[in-house]
Amino acid sequence: MGFRESKSQPVGKKVKGSDKEWYVYDERLIQKSIMLCKDILARNKGIEPRNIVAHSDIAPYRKHDPGPLFPWERFAKAGIGIWPDLKKVYPLPCLSRAVYEHEEKRTEWLVKHLVRWGYRKPYGEVSAQDIIRAFQMHYRPTLIDGKADKETVRRLQALLCEYSLVKGQKCPCSINK
Repeated sequence: MGFRESKSQPVGKKVKGSDKEWYVYDERLIQKSIMLCKDILARNKGIEPRNIVAHSDIAPYRKHDPGPLFPWERFAKAGIGIWPDLKKVYPLPCLSRAVYEHEEKRTEWLVKHLVRWGYRKPYGEVSAQDIIRAFQMHYRPTLIDGKADKETVRRLQALLCEYSLVKGQKCPCSINK
């Protein structure tokens, strides 16, 4: 799987925000992967479904797999990994009006909270844009431009609210000062 790297390979599917042509996953491969992951989780009770992540989540500059066409939402519905429930979003005190109005502030907020979610801080050749793009490929695969837009912020906010990183309506960034 992955993306088209040369003209000799088959044409892939374009995804908004990317100059690559990505390949769609075969249905049989998806079904077998779900079965395998369920088996691994059943045999290893210490692994939380939330900890099932992509290579691109771990090494966003070097790795691009499984890519934006991987069916993460479907896997989450099968109990493998997680998917943001956008109905569980509520206001966070740190998410001020400025975050929604100014891209620079939005990027700063998003990267800070992506690090709290589990992504590494920008380092060396890995930029904030690389980290945001990795998050988008996993949780917002219809737009993977690496920009801190409102929908990307909203999806991370939903994950933070739903998965106990937020206590009540207090964001971890305001609790751990």
